[in-house]
Amino acid sequence: MDVPLNRSSRRALILPGRLYTPALPLLQRTRGVLEDHGWSVREVWWQVPESLEGINGWVAEHAAAAVAEESALPPTPERWLFAAKSLGTRVVRSGPRADAYVLLTPLVTLPGVLDSITRLVSDGVPVLLVGGGQDELWSGEAARSTRAQVLEVPDADHLMEVPSDPDRSAEILREITGELSAFLGSLRPGRRAPRGAP
Repeated sequence: MDVPLNRSSRRALILPGRLYTPALPLLQRTRGVLEDHGWSVREVWWQVPESLEGINGWVAEHAAAAVAEESALPPTPERWLFAAKSLGTRVVRSGPRADAYVLLTPLVTLPGVLDSITRLVSDGVPVLLVGGGQDELWSGEAARSTRAQVLEVPDADHLMEVPSDPDRSAEILREITGELSAFLGSLRPGRRAPRGAP
């Protein structure tokens, strides 16, 4: 994992998808926007097991380990943000709790995920949900029911792209970048740290 020389007390974890690594465009752009807003970013890399039995706990363990490693590095973390893609968004189920979340293509159609997001929002935790209308694992209606901030791109798939249309895919990435930047700019300062799962 990369350890930046100029570290911030605001820490962000990037949790990837099952096959979508932090090196791919959406998470690379997310990292860049976070760093532009003064966050120190740690990417989590993993090899997902073939069986998804107990996968919520598996994601939580990886998130907790990354938080522990990051917490040992100066300066003392004061704010935490988790930015997750697809499988990584399961961190809302049983992972350590951050002060804000950016959930890219969250699995809102799977049991428990929607309820967990709704509880976070009800507790006053800022949450940004980003999904595509052509993604079978996304529901714009369900996402909006959480009262989180939602960006829905009607023609995007689970990769937040339009197959065979690179120009439109690049346009979508810019749209997400703008929404993410606005979301980060709206976060209030404060001193908190990851807590146990809700």
